[in-house]
Amino acid sequence: MSQCAQLIKVSAVSAFSFTMIRVMNPHLFYQQQLEGSLLALHYFVCGLMVVTSVIGFLNSSIIMFRSTTLNTGKNITKWLLFDSLFETARVLYLFITEVLLHSVGTKNIVN
Repeated sequence: MSQCAQLIKVSAVSAFSFTMIRVMNPHLFYQQQLEGSLLALHYFVCGLMVVTSVIGFLNSSIIMFRSTTLNTGKNITKWLLFDSLFETARVLYLFITEVLLHSVGTKNIVN
């Protein structure tokens, strides 16, 4: 379980940092300038991703540093529920940014 928790922890940190880059520079990630409700949607989805990334990081840290006897039954179920929340938020984040807001991915950062 510890290896899985480490993977989720790394995933949460990378999701957090990439989301913060998106919050700071939204013009690098979209085909058109976001205005009004689209900009509000962008900040809402990024805020959701930041919150769930922090939850995923904290949850994985707790699982990694807790004794193995405590990582059974109800405790693992809670961890899996929080992990599912994190993964669901990532799917929503990708769907909204790619489909509704017409994201261009990282194309402008790499060039």
